Amino acid sequence: MKYVDEETLGRRRRFLLLLMTVMLLFCIGVSVMHFHAPTYKERMKVGIIMQGSRGDPGWTRTHYRAIHDAGNALGLDILVRENIREHTSGFQKAIKELYESGAKYIFLTSDAYIEEMSYLAGQYPDVRFAITGVESSAPGLINYSGRFYEARYLSGVLAGRRTKTGVLGYVAPSPVAEVSRGINAFALGAQSVRPDVKVVVAWTGEHETHGSEAVKNLVGNKADIIAYHHRGREVADAAEAAGVDFIGLYEEYPELRHCLTTIEMNWENAYLSILEGTNISIQSNGSRYYWPGTIEGQVFLTPVNPRLALPGDEESLDAARARVLSGQPIFAGELYDRHGRMRCKEGESMPSKNIASDMTWLLKGVETLGRQ
Repeated sequence: MKYVDEETLGRRRRFLLLLMTVMLLFCIGVSVMHFHAPTYKERMKVGIIMQGSRGDPGWTRTHYRAIHDAGNALGLDILVRENIREHTSGFQKAIKELYESGAKYIFLTSDAYIEEMSYLAGQYPDVRFAITGVESSAPGLINYSGRFYEARYLSGVLAGRRTKTGVLGYVAPSPVAEVSRGINAFALGAQSVRPDVKVVVAWTGEHETHGSEAVKNLVGNKADIIAYHHRGREVADAAEAAGVDFIGLYEEYPELRHCLTTIEMNWENAYLSILEGTNISIQSNGSRYYWPGTIEGQVFLTPVNPRLALPGDEESLDAARARVLSGQPIFAGELYDRHGRMRCKEGESMPSKNIASDMTWLLKGVETLGRQ
Protein backbone atom coordinates (compact mmCIF):
# COMPACT_ATOMS: atom_id res chain seq x y z
CA MET A 1 0.00 0.00 0.00
CA LYS A 2 1.27 3.47 -0.87
CA TYR A 3 1.05 6.26 1.69
CA VAL A 4 1.54 9.95 0.92
CA ASP A 5 0.96 12.19 3.92
CA GLU A 6 0.41 15.93 4.14
CA GLU A 7 3.93 16.53 5.42
CA THR A 8 5.45 14.88 2.35
CA LEU A 9 3.29 17.08 0.12
CA GLY A 10 4.51 20.06 2.12
CA ARG A 11 8.11 19.02 1.59
CA ARG A 12 7.49 18.89 -2.14
CA ARG A 13 5.94 22.39 -2.08
CA ARG A 14 8.91 23.76 -0.12
CA PHE A 15 11.29 22.16 -2.61
CA LEU A 16 9.54 23.92 -5.50
CA LEU A 17 9.69 27.17 -3.53
CA LEU A 18 13.43 26.68 -3.07
CA LEU A 19 13.89 26.28 -6.82
CA MET A 20 11.90 29.45 -7.48
CA THR A 21 13.92 31.35 -4.86
CA VAL A 22 17.22 30.24 -6.38
CA MET A 23 16.06 31.37 -9.83
CA LEU A 24 14.95 34.74 -8.45
CA LEU A 25 18.26 35.28 -6.64
CA PHE A 26 20.11 34.39 -9.83
CA CYS A 27 18.13 36.94 -11.82
CA ILE A 28 18.75 39.62 -9.20
CA GLY A 29 22.45 38.81 -9.18
CA VAL A 30 22.66 39.09 -12.96
CA SER A 31 20.85 42.43 -12.85
CA VAL A 32 23.20 43.82 -10.23
CA MET A 33 26.22 42.71 -12.22
CA HIS A 34 24.79 44.15 -15.42
CA PHE A 35 24.18 47.58 -13.99
CA HIS A 36 27.38 47.58 -11.90
CA ALA A 37 25.43 48.58 -8.81
CA PRO A 38 27.96 49.35 -6.06
CA THR A 39 27.40 48.07 -2.52
CA TYR A 40 28.93 49.62 0.57
CA LYS A 41 27.04 47.61 3.15
CA GLU A 42 29.17 46.15 5.93
CA ARG A 43 29.58 42.38 5.63
CA MET A 44 27.41 40.50 8.09
CA LYS A 45 29.28 38.30 10.55
CA VAL A 46 28.27 34.70 11.16
CA GLY A 47 29.79 32.42 13.78
CA ILE A 48 30.18 28.66 13.89
CA ILE A 49 31.19 26.53 16.88
CA MET A 50 32.59 23.04 16.28
CA GLN A 51 33.62 20.26 18.65
CA GLY A 52 36.54 19.33 16.41
CA SER A 53 38.97 21.06 14.08
CA ARG A 54 38.03 22.39 10.63
CA GLY A 55 40.42 19.86 9.09
CA ASP A 56 38.97 16.79 10.81
CA PRO A 57 37.63 14.40 8.15
CA GLY A 58 33.95 13.60 8.00
CA TRP A 59 31.34 15.60 9.93
CA THR A 60 33.40 18.60 11.05
CA ARG A 61 35.29 19.25 7.82
CA THR A 62 32.08 18.91 5.82
CA HIS A 63 30.35 21.58 7.92
CA TYR A 64 33.31 23.94 7.80
CA ARG A 65 33.54 23.75 4.02
CA ALA A 66 29.78 24.17 3.64
CA ILE A 67 29.46 27.31 5.77
CA HIS A 68 32.62 28.73 4.20
CA ASP A 69 31.13 28.27 0.72
CA ALA A 70 27.76 29.67 1.82
CA GLY A 71 29.51 32.67 3.34
CA ASN A 72 31.38 33.33 0.12
CA ALA A 73 28.15 33.07 -1.88
CA LEU A 74 26.38 35.60 0.35
CA GLY A 75 29.32 37.90 1.05
CA LEU A 76 29.55 37.10 4.78
CA ASP A 77 32.40 37.01 7.26
CA ILE A 78 32.58 33.57 8.88
CA LEU A 79 34.00 33.47 12.42
CA VAL A 80 35.12 29.99 13.47
CA ARG A 81 35.62 28.56 16.95
CA GLU A 82 37.16 25.07 16.90
CA ASN A 83 37.67 22.27 19.44
CA ILE A 84 34.96 23.61 21.75
CA ARG A 85 33.56 20.98 24.09
CA GLU A 86 30.14 21.14 25.67
CA HIS A 87 29.67 21.79 29.40
CA THR A 88 32.90 23.76 29.62
CA SER A 89 33.80 27.39 30.23
CA GLY A 90 35.25 27.33 26.71
CA PHE A 91 31.79 27.02 25.19
CA GLN A 92 30.37 29.99 27.05
CA LYS A 93 33.53 31.97 26.22
CA ALA A 94 33.17 31.14 22.51
CA ILE A 95 29.54 32.34 22.49
CA LYS A 96 30.51 35.58 24.20
CA GLU A 97 33.44 36.19 21.84
CA LEU A 98 31.29 35.69 18.75
CA TYR A 99 28.59 37.97 20.16
CA GLU A 100 31.09 40.71 20.98
CA SER A 101 32.58 40.34 17.49
CA GLY A 102 29.19 41.20 16.02
CA ALA A 103 27.93 37.78 14.91
CA LYS A 104 24.25 37.92 13.97
CA TYR A 105 23.96 34.15 13.51
CA ILE A 106 25.77 31.46 15.50
CA PHE A 107 25.69 27.86 14.25
CA LEU A 108 26.37 24.96 16.62
CA THR A 109 27.44 21.76 14.86
CA SER A 110 26.66 19.39 17.74
CA ASP A 111 23.38 18.72 19.52
CA ALA A 112 25.47 18.14 22.66
CA TYR A 113 25.30 21.92 23.15
CA ILE A 114 21.51 21.89 23.46
CA GLU A 115 21.34 21.80 27.26
CA GLU A 116 23.47 24.91 27.68
CA MET A 117 21.68 26.74 24.88
CA SER A 118 18.36 26.33 26.70
CA TYR A 119 19.44 29.12 29.05
CA LEU A 120 22.28 30.85 27.15
CA ALA A 121 20.18 31.85 24.13
CA GLY A 122 18.09 34.18 26.25
CA GLN A 123 21.20 36.14 27.19
CA TYR A 124 21.75 37.12 23.54
CA PRO A 125 18.29 38.08 22.23
CA ASP A 126 19.59 39.81 19.09
CA VAL A 127 21.50 36.73 17.91
CA ARG A 128 19.87 33.92 15.95
CA PHE A 129 21.14 30.49 17.04
CA ALA A 130 20.92 27.29 15.00
CA ILE A 131 21.90 23.80 16.13
CA THR A 132 22.28 20.50 14.30
CA GLY A 133 19.76 17.81 15.15
CA VAL A 134 15.97 17.72 15.34
CA GLU A 135 15.49 15.62 18.46
CA SER A 136 15.18 18.43 20.97
CA SER A 137 14.99 22.20 20.90
CA ALA A 138 15.11 25.30 23.06
CA PRO A 139 13.36 28.67 22.76
CA GLY A 140 14.71 30.79 19.91
CA LEU A 141 16.71 27.99 18.28
CA ILE A 142 16.56 26.77 14.69
CA ASN A 143 17.16 23.03 14.43
CA TYR A 144 18.76 21.86 11.21
CA SER A 145 19.75 18.48 9.86
CA GLY A 146 19.01 16.10 7.01
CA ARG A 147 16.71 13.12 6.75
CA PHE A 148 19.66 10.77 6.52
CA TYR A 149 17.37 7.85 7.24
CA GLU A 150 16.05 8.10 3.67
CA ALA A 151 19.53 7.51 2.28
CA ARG A 152 20.16 4.89 4.99
CA TYR A 153 17.18 2.98 3.62
CA LEU A 154 18.64 3.09 0.11
CA SER A 155 22.05 1.95 1.34
CA GLY A 156 20.32 -0.93 3.12
CA VAL A 157 18.79 -2.03 -0.17
CA LEU A 158 22.28 -2.11 -1.69
CA ALA A 159 23.79 -3.96 1.28
CA GLY A 160 20.92 -6.45 1.51
CA ARG A 161 21.23 -7.57 -2.09
CA ARG A 162 25.03 -7.91 -1.86
CA THR A 163 25.64 -9.64 1.47
CA LYS A 164 26.79 -13.25 1.25
CA THR A 165 26.65 -14.07 4.96
CA GLY A 166 23.28 -12.43 5.60
CA VAL A 167 24.89 -10.36 8.37
CA LEU A 168 25.35 -6.60 8.06
CA GLY A 169 27.41 -4.63 10.56
CA TYR A 170 26.63 -1.15 11.91
CA VAL A 171 28.94 0.95 14.09
CA ALA A 172 27.09 3.51 16.21
CA PRO A 173 27.66 5.56 19.40
CA SER A 174 24.41 5.16 21.37
CA PRO A 175 20.68 4.46 20.80
CA VAL A 176 19.43 8.04 20.62
CA ALA A 177 16.67 8.84 18.11
CA GLU A 178 18.93 10.09 15.31
CA VAL A 179 21.08 6.97 15.48
CA SER A 180 18.22 4.51 15.93
CA ARG A 181 16.16 5.77 13.01
CA GLY A 182 19.22 5.40 10.77
CA ILE A 183 19.79 1.82 11.92
CA ASN A 184 16.10 0.96 11.50
CA ALA A 185 15.89 2.50 8.03
CA PHE A 186 19.04 0.60 6.99
CA ALA A 187 17.51 -2.64 8.30
CA LEU A 188 14.20 -2.00 6.49
CA GLY A 189 16.04 -1.38 3.24
CA ALA A 190 18.01 -4.60 3.60
CA GLN A 191 14.92 -6.60 4.62
CA SER A 192 13.04 -5.32 1.57
CA VAL A 193 15.34 -7.38 -0.66
CA ARG A 194 16.39 -10.09 1.81
CA PRO A 195 13.85 -10.68 4.63
CA ASP A 196 16.16 -12.95 6.65
CA VAL A 197 19.04 -10.45 6.83
CA LYS A 198 20.43 -9.62 10.27
CA VAL A 199 21.85 -6.22 11.25
CA VAL A 200 24.36 -6.35 14.10
CA VAL A 201 25.07 -3.02 15.84
CA ALA A 202 28.37 -2.49 17.67
CA TRP A 203 27.96 0.34 20.17
CA THR A 204 31.02 2.49 20.77
CA GLY A 205 29.68 4.92 23.38
CA GLU A 206 31.43 7.74 21.50
CA HIS A 207 31.06 9.56 18.18
CA GLU A 208 34.77 9.60 17.40
CA THR A 209 36.52 6.64 19.08
CA HIS A 210 36.43 2.83 19.41
CA GLY A 211 35.50 2.48 15.74
CA SER A 212 38.34 0.09 14.93
CA GLU A 213 37.42 -2.18 17.83
CA ALA A 214 33.78 -2.17 16.70
CA VAL A 215 34.70 -3.16 13.13
CA LYS A 216 36.83 -6.04 14.44
CA ASN A 217 33.92 -7.30 16.56
CA LEU A 218 31.49 -7.07 13.66
CA VAL A 219 33.77 -8.93 11.27
CA GLY A 220 34.17 -11.56 13.98
CA ASN A 221 30.37 -11.91 13.95
CA LYS A 222 30.38 -12.60 10.19
CA ALA A 223 29.36 -9.11 9.01
CA ASP A 224 30.54 -8.72 5.42
CA ILE A 225 29.32 -5.13 4.84
CA ILE A 226 29.73 -2.31 7.36
CA ALA A 227 27.66 0.86 7.79
CA TYR A 228 28.38 3.45 10.45
CA HIS A 229 27.28 6.54 12.36
CA HIS A 230 30.62 8.06 13.34
CA ARG A 231 31.97 11.58 12.84
CA GLY A 232 35.43 10.81 11.44
CA ARG A 233 36.93 8.17 9.18
CA GLU A 234 38.17 5.66 11.75
CA VAL A 235 35.48 3.13 10.83
CA ALA A 236 36.12 3.57 7.11
CA ASP A 237 39.86 3.04 7.57
CA ALA A 238 39.30 0.00 9.79
CA ALA A 239 36.92 -1.61 7.28
CA GLU A 240 39.37 -0.89 4.48
CA ALA A 241 42.21 -2.50 6.45
CA ALA A 242 40.01 -5.54 7.13
CA GLY A 243 39.13 -5.86 3.44
CA VAL A 244 35.39 -5.43 4.13
CA ASP A 245 33.06 -3.36 1.95
CA PHE A 246 31.43 -0.42 3.73
CA ILE A 247 28.93 2.42 3.32
CA GLY A 248 30.71 5.78 3.71
CA LEU A 249 29.30 8.80 5.48
CA TYR A 250 29.45 12.62 5.05
CA GLU A 251 32.31 12.77 2.52
CA GLU A 252 33.95 10.51 -0.04
CA TYR A 253 37.37 8.89 0.33
CA PRO A 254 38.19 7.83 -3.24
CA GLU A 255 41.48 6.29 -2.17
CA LEU A 256 39.61 3.61 -0.17
CA ARG A 257 38.83 0.70 -2.49
CA HIS A 258 36.18 -0.94 -0.30
CA CYS A 259 33.79 2.01 -0.11
CA LEU A 260 30.60 0.87 -1.87
CA THR A 261 28.86 4.26 -1.80
CA THR A 262 28.66 7.28 0.49
CA ILE A 263 25.74 8.98 2.23
CA GLU A 264 26.08 12.73 1.84
CA MET A 265 24.13 15.93 2.38
CA ASN A 266 24.31 19.30 0.68
CA TRP A 267 25.10 21.23 3.87
CA GLU A 268 25.87 24.39 1.90
CA ASN A 269 22.20 24.58 0.93
CA ALA A 270 21.26 24.15 4.58
CA TYR A 271 23.33 27.16 5.59
CA LEU A 272 22.07 29.20 2.66
CA SER A 273 18.44 28.37 3.48
CA ILE A 274 18.77 29.29 7.15
CA LEU A 275 20.65 32.51 6.47
CA GLU A 276 18.15 33.53 3.80
CA GLY A 277 15.16 32.42 5.88
CA THR A 278 13.81 29.99 3.29
CA ASN A 279 12.35 26.49 3.68
CA ILE A 280 12.18 26.75 7.47
CA SER A 281 9.26 24.84 8.97
CA ILE A 282 7.45 26.41 11.93
CA GLN A 283 5.85 23.96 14.35
CA SER A 284 2.74 24.45 16.47
CA ASN A 285 4.91 25.09 19.54
CA GLY A 286 6.80 27.84 17.72
CA SER A 287 9.99 25.84 17.16
CA ARG A 288 11.69 26.06 13.79
CA TYR A 289 13.58 23.44 11.86
CA TYR A 290 15.18 22.72 8.52
CA TRP A 291 15.00 18.99 7.78
CA PRO A 292 15.15 18.09 4.08
CA GLY A 293 15.99 14.71 2.61
CA THR A 294 16.00 12.74 -0.61
CA ILE A 295 12.72 14.26 -1.83
CA GLU A 296 14.33 17.71 -1.81
CA GLY A 297 17.55 16.37 -3.36
CA GLN A 298 19.56 17.38 -0.30
CA VAL A 299 20.46 13.92 1.11
CA PHE A 300 21.71 11.34 -1.34
CA LEU A 301 23.86 8.31 -2.10
CA THR A 302 26.86 8.69 -4.37
CA PRO A 303 27.05 6.27 -7.35
CA VAL A 304 28.12 2.73 -6.53
CA ASN A 305 31.91 2.34 -6.67
CA PRO A 306 32.57 1.09 -10.23
CA ARG A 307 35.37 -1.14 -8.92
CA LEU A 308 32.83 -2.98 -6.74
CA ALA A 309 29.57 -2.64 -8.69
CA LEU A 310 27.57 -5.75 -9.49
CA PRO A 311 24.93 -6.12 -12.20
CA GLY A 312 21.61 -4.83 -10.92
CA ASP A 313 23.01 -2.59 -8.15
CA GLU A 314 22.01 0.71 -9.69
CA GLU A 315 18.71 -0.66 -11.00
CA SER A 316 17.72 -1.79 -7.49
CA LEU A 317 18.71 1.57 -6.05
CA ASP A 318 16.79 3.43 -8.74
CA ALA A 319 13.62 1.46 -7.96
CA ALA A 320 13.97 2.09 -4.22
CA ARG A 321 14.75 5.76 -4.79
CA ALA A 322 11.66 6.11 -6.96
CA ARG A 323 9.53 4.79 -4.09
CA VAL A 324 10.98 7.37 -1.71
CA LEU A 325 10.60 10.20 -4.22
CA SER A 326 6.99 9.22 -4.82
CA GLY A 327 6.27 10.02 -1.18
CA GLN A 328 6.06 6.44 0.11
CA PRO A 329 7.09 6.63 3.80
CA ILE A 330 9.91 4.38 4.98
CA PHE A 331 8.41 3.74 8.42
CA ALA A 332 4.98 2.44 7.44
CA GLY A 333 2.93 -0.71 7.71
CA GLU A 334 3.26 -3.32 10.44
CA LEU A 335 6.54 -2.81 12.28
CA TYR A 336 7.79 -4.59 15.40
CA ASP A 337 10.77 -3.75 17.55
CA ARG A 338 13.41 -6.29 18.57
CA HIS A 339 11.43 -7.13 21.73
CA GLY A 340 8.24 -7.94 19.83
CA ARG A 341 6.33 -4.74 20.55
CA MET A 342 4.27 -3.37 17.66
CA ARG A 343 5.46 0.12 16.77
CA CYS A 344 3.37 0.79 13.66
CA LYS A 345 0.13 -0.76 12.45
CA GLU A 346 -0.79 -2.05 9.03
CA GLY A 347 -2.24 0.76 6.91
CA GLU A 348 -0.51 3.48 8.96
CA SER A 349 2.73 5.42 8.76
CA MET A 350 4.77 6.95 11.55
CA PRO A 351 4.38 10.73 12.01
CA SER A 352 7.47 12.82 11.42
CA LYS A 353 7.54 14.03 15.04
CA ASN A 354 7.79 10.42 16.26
CA ILE A 355 10.56 9.65 13.80
CA ALA A 356 12.41 12.77 14.94
CA SER A 357 12.35 12.34 18.70
CA ASP A 358 10.74 9.09 19.85
CA MET A 359 12.54 6.40 17.88
CA THR A 360 14.95 5.15 20.55
CA TRP A 361 13.95 1.53 19.86
CA LEU A 362 15.45 -0.90 17.34
CA LEU A 363 13.64 -2.93 14.72
CA LYS A 364 13.07 -6.67 14.69
CA GLY A 365 16.08 -8.27 13.03
CA VAL A 366 18.58 -5.92 14.72
CA GLU A 367 21.02 -7.29 17.32
CA THR A 368 23.53 -5.38 19.44
CA LEU A 369 27.05 -5.73 20.79
CA GLY A 370 29.29 -3.58 22.93
CA ARG A 371 29.15 -0.62 25.22
CA GLN A 372 25.43 0.13 25.60
